[in-house]
Amino acid sequence: MSQETSNRQVVGRRLDRLVGPLVAHYRLPEYDPDEVYQCPIGERETQTDLAKMCAEYHHDHRDGWEMSWPLVVELVQVNADGGVWSSLGAWLVEREMVPVFSARKR
Repeated sequence: MSQETSNRQVVGRRLDRLVGPLVAHYRLPEYDPDEVYQCPIGERETQTDLAKMCAEYHHDHRDGWEMSWPLVVELVQVNADGGVWSSLGAWLVEREMVPVFSARKR
């Protein structure tokens, strides 16, 4: 079994216990360390992939385009009442800038 396959299986087992089958929980410690957000996920991914997915979700659905990037995304485990039980780690997520072009006739 490859290391990547092994990592995905471990992450999948953790997600079953920690965040359920279709959402990941995350927070942005540099902006509001007490707020926990949910990010929909489609399938089992590595934790690094989940951090990128949560950052993209935050950018697209929670006014993340107004934030200063790179952004620190911390994946967290929550308890039954929604409080943070433990941190799974924090990732620095970069946003690539898409160039915009315009033209005018001279």
